Amino acid sequence: MMPAAGQARYLSKSATWNERGFSLIEAVIAIAVLGLGLVGIAGMQVVSLTGNVDSNDLTIAANLNADMMERIRFNWRNAAVYNGLDTRNPATALILAQPEASGDYTQWQARLAASGLRNAYGSVSVTVTGPLGLTQQLITTTIWWNQKMSYAGAGLAAAGASGGTQFRLRKVVYSTTITPT
Repeated sequence: MMPAAGQARYLSKSATWNERGFSLIEAVIAIAVLGLGLVGIAGMQVVSLTGNVDSNDLTIAANLNADMMERIRFNWRNAAVYNGLDTRNPATALILAQPEASGDYTQWQARLAASGLRNAYGSVSVTVTGPLGLTQQLITTTIWWNQKMSYAGAGLAAAGASGGTQFRLRKVVYSTTITPT
């Protein structure tokens, strides 16, 4: 039956219940779910940034190691002269009577200092290996540096720390065998 003109139409309670909008509880739950998602994304960004910094440091150290290794390979006749080379100890440069090896040491030391790696230093060891008549030499170059690590949070609260910075010693080692002819 149709209502007469000018007469209001009243809906039953069940009809108005179905047409209501979001409640406050639904909106709060939606905001909480969105907030948790954003916190998760922020956490992934921190992990990603840390990984990128670590990767960059490793790439720099690997390139510096490869550079010194190539210098030794180029000066292969005098490879044994590089044994015991340590950029932390300037006295090791004095034992390098061979001019190319001395220049390689100086350039490697300068490149390590300019690398951006905190407290970077390198060393070289040369070991005779292989059959006696072949005079093969195992060349090992190593670079150490202190990697900066920031920390904060609940795990340190028990130890009385609220956050800060610490360093861990990192290293990259290259080894190769050369055979002087």
